Amino acid sequence: YIRFASVYLNLHDLAEVRMAQQQHDRVVQLAAKSNALASPGDAALRSANWRLIAKARRAQGDISGAREADRRAGSLD
Repeated sequence: YIRFASVYLNLHDLAEVRMAQQQHDRVVQLAAKSNALASPGDAALRSANWRLIAKARRAQGDISGAREADRRAGSLD
């Protein structure tokens, strides 16, 4: 697991870069992939990914999707 942990974090970091570039569709894809590959025990990373997804969805005008992502992030805090 430790060998691959950096891959999940790198996907999150790349999602952060795409957010700065306003590539919101890509943010959602990368953060979701990071969550899919992350350890179930890595709640901090998974929550951060959900918060990024919420931010991207909000920027896309998807308020209900953003609320759902925020809810999922909150359930991991």
